[in-house]
Amino acid sequence: MRIYLQALGYSFLPIMLFQAFRQFIEGLEWMKPALMIAVLSIPLNIGLNSLLIFGRWGFPAMGVEGAAWATVIARWIMALAMMAYVLNQKELRVYWSHRFRLRSVRIQPLFRLLVLGLSSAFQFIFETSAFAGAAVVIGWLGAEALAAHQVAINIASMSFMVAVGISASASIRIGYARGLGDLGLARRIGWVAMVMTLALMSICALAFVVWNRELPALYVHDPVVLRSASILLLIAAAFQLVDGLQALGVGLLRGMEDKRIPTLLVLVAYWIVALPLGTYLVLHSSYGLYGMWMALAGGLLLSAIFLILRFLHLTSGTVPKAPDSV
Repeated sequence: MRIYLQALGYSFLPIMLFQAFRQFIEGLEWMKPALMIAVLSIPLNIGLNSLLIFGRWGFPAMGVEGAAWATVIARWIMALAMMAYVLNQKELRVYWSHRFRLRSVRIQPLFRLLVLGLSSAFQFIFETSAFAGAAVVIGWLGAEALAAHQVAINIASMSFMVAVGISASASIRIGYARGLGDLGLARRIGWVAMVMTLALMSICALAFVVWNRELPALYVHDPVVLRSASILLLIAAAFQLVDGLQALGVGLLRGMEDKRIPTLLVLVAYWIVALPLGTYLVLHSSYGLYGMWMALAGGLLLSAIFLILRFLHLTSGTVPKAPDSV
């Protein structure tokens, strides 16, 4: 594992470059280029894995280290492709036409951007670390419980990405509306995004109910793990709507440049409520594995309620505000 992580460290720079250029053009509503590059990188990564893990076509068989280097190479190619695309677009040359001068750099906008980025990062950290902590606690129940959890969370994460995509687009549109000083437009965009999220997550929830045994069977055939994972998918189906809304809420508030309060709300929902309650249910109740998932569902519900109400509050006025202005 250490060899894998050491090799993977060389991919940090390219993935940062890719994300920077990607988010720049996505802020201008150019969504397709990043999508196409990411999609094309999938077969590229698979092919590089085949060459470097198993040592085909004269390449050395490097095993798990080869998987890391395949990812590094794929990420460098993605970064270079994204940079080449952006820098060669005539419509975007206006952004590179001014000569850089250190004295023209304004600190306040950079600091404002840094604070917004760090707040968004901490929101993500609090949520993902809570789920990582849940996996650690579930691991105390044994390998079969942990395997069921990993299978179910992997499947549920796919539907979560649907909400993340809507959240990102809504964040951009709400940022435009806020820049225009039209909070009514921002609220309408938020409502449309909520309806879209609820509709799509309802479809995902239905899929989890209908195929709650078939989907885990794609990952594992152990009957004990399969049974537990199928039950977890039913719990996941129950919280799909709130999971989608809380993911959307983060994006809505990011578009409003709301920082500190959403971060605190997410911290409370996951680290003050969900994870401690889930740990208690795992260790001191008969619910076990399912208790942790019910607690996480409760955290998602609280997060969704907090974030959506916060957005509705911020868009209830007629004058644009920056409640956490620097």
